[in-house]
Amino acid sequence: MNIARDLVRDSETWGRCYFPTECMDNEKEDIKILCQEKTPRSMGDKKLQKYAQMMIKLADKHQLESIDAINRLPREIRGPILASIEIYRGLINIIQSSPTFPNKPNTPTQDRKSVV
Repeated sequence: MNIARDLVRDSETWGRCYFPTECMDNEKEDIKILCQEKTPRSMGDKKLQKYAQMMIKLADKHQLESIDAINRLPREIRGPILASIEIYRGLINIIQSSPTFPNKPNTPTQDRKSVV
């Protein structure tokens, strides 16, 4: 989720990109823009949103795959793990519905508390 949320900020601030290169439309060009030039906006919001959505879908896939393993954990630790998954799901919904998406949203404290 953090990769989807911070794609623009990590590029502009640090010249970093954690997005899998095999998922990029044009690996060499996208890496140049994100890591060397630090100008993710030049890719256009549609492409940035597409990449962020791809990361969210990948996270969803792995989350669903992990449920069986979580159910095999000792009962006393299942609840907290499942609760944290639900919190992340709520934050993903906030990120996706933010008018600033794919930029990191300014999430009011009240919205964050409502997720919990």
